[in-house]
Parts: sequence; structure tokens; C-alpha cells
Amino acid sequence: EYQAVHAVAPAQVRLMMELVYRTLQRPEVDVLAWTPANVRSKAGGMVLHFRQNKTGRLIDIAVAGQLGDLVQAAIGEVPQLQQPIVHTLAGEAHSCDGISAMLKRSQVKAGIESFGFRT
Repeated sequence: EYQAVHAVAPAQVRLMMELVYRTLQRPEVDVLAWTPANVRSKAGGMVLHFRQNKTGRLIDIAVAGQLGDLVQAAIGEVPQLQQPIVHTLAGEAHSCDGISAMLKRSQVKAGIESFGFRT
């Protein structure tokens, strides 16, 4: 189901699906808030560094392999530090309802039962 929806979804939905799946973080309060400023260099490589909304803990997620490629492609060569990683074509933040509606349209297009962005 994931692959069928991923195949027909727009780029922003595919990015959101991959970030939620690969980081296991809450989409509506954590993933949508990430900007290139959250991607930092640490000993051992690059990490996604953020304060988890629910727990308040500082989290570092290694940005390597496929996740690294995905994040690098999303932020580009010259990142705009305050622009969300998952953003609209105008460079603005997506609302959770907005990106979820895009996911639902992709599911209809793929003929798949509804599922949401969840950790």
C-alpha cells in the first residue's frame, strides 16, 4: 500500500512519507517543523537535531544513507535555513491538514484504503 501511494504521490507527500517512515517521529508537530537549520554536523557525521515536541528531549537522528540522500535533495545545495524541509511550492510550511489531504488524494488515485502519517 505504501509503495502504491508513494508511486503516484506528489513530491511533498513522498518526502513526508519517507521522513516519517525513516525517522519514526511525529509528523504534525516534529517533521513539519524541521528546517535545514536542524541538519547539523556532529562527530561521526550529519544529524537531524531537534527538541521532540511531546517529550521535550533533544534528539539527534543520523542523516546517512538513503535518509541523507533524501534530506540533501530536499534542502538543496544552498539551503534556506528557515524554509521547512517539507514545504509548499511557494516555500511555505505545509499544515498537517493540507499535507494529509494531499496524501488522501494520492491514496484515492492509487485505489488504496486510507492511512495517515503516523509514527
